[in-house]
Amino acid sequence: MSNFVEEFNLKDVLCDGVYSIPMYQRNYAWGYDEIIQLLQDSAGFVKKAKEANETKNYYVGTLVVCQYDSNKYEVIDG
Repeated sequence: MSNFVEEFNLKDVLCDGVYSIPMYQRNYAWGYDEIIQLLQDSAGFVKKAKEANETKNYYVGTLVVCQYDSNKYEVIDG
């Protein structure tokens, strides 16, 4: 088991793995409004950075996972 923090590009995280959410996490699920807000916030950030010709990081929070296969992860917290 590895205990380290690593910074990832969100696009790479979402494209390179299969994530499952265990039943004990489902009580904390986001609703439609929270998902839309995240998408609007991140899209607005990208648009502003592009208009200013800047490259910046957008912090979405932490994602704690347990890898159980080569590209399969269980979300522990996030």
